[in-house]
Amino acid sequence: MLAALGFVALASAAEPSTELPNVVVSATAPDREEKSYRRMLAAMEQFEAYQHKFPDAELRFRVYPRKDETDMSQLLVFIADRQAGTHVGIDVAPDGSFTLPVLEDARQHDADVRTNMLDGRLAWYIQIQRAGVDPRHRVLGDIREACRLELGGANLSRTIKPPALYALAAVTDACTFHSVIWGAFAERPVFAVHLTHGNQHDSLVSHHFYGANAPSVLNPLLDFTYRLRDRVYMIPQDDKRWPDETILDIVYADAAAATTGSPQ
Repeated sequence: MLAALGFVALASAAEPSTELPNVVVSATAPDREEKSYRRMLAAMEQFEAYQHKFPDAELRFRVYPRKDETDMSQLLVFIADRQAGTHVGIDVAPDGSFTLPVLEDARQHDADVRTNMLDGRLAWYIQIQRAGVDPRHRVLGDIREACRLELGGANLSRTIKPPALYALAAVTDACTFHSVIWGAFAERPVFAVHLTHGNQHDSLVSHHFYGANAPSVLNPLLDFTYRLRDRVYMIPQDDKRWPDETILDIVYADAAAATTGSPQ
């Protein structure tokens, strides 16, 4: 064995040396879901005026699974400050909602709120809810306010936002225009949504559900067209018959089936 090894060493030494060329290997990490920390802080500050009027209203940011392959149990959210080289972890509730701390250095460095999910896997949303309100109920004004914060610069959702829309939002409440379609996500597939204000009652009609009033050609550019389609409902944001104090009572599909019996 030793003789054999010596032979290999001598043979190798006798051969002319060959210099290997340099090889450069480069790789690009796949894009991750992320949003502007500065914009999200601005939405929090803009919300303060609304909260002054309604002290029981609370703002939380929320991410939903946009694609079927999204495993929310693996979700991580953190503030990534590339300039400082820091990552600050964010506590995320089981429903995917969270709040953000105010970090002035991260704001000045234009940090991002990042996740460990691949780009396109999540739907981001501004959620405003009232303390003590039945989870099945939403306040119409809260959803309208979320629309205002989104168009005011938060820019979290995947929607078609032409420059003219931002110009409109800068001078008036664009969320009260019929051409602006805005909605919310329910916790589970929706069967119906009933509206109540005082003695006035009504229900949303079919085109308010499943994104039916959004042009189908735009589906790949929107948040609700995959896993969330049966959970989205569009609000009557431009209907002056329904003031901000209107209560939306959400009836879930599984509850309706249990009450009426599933169709055979």
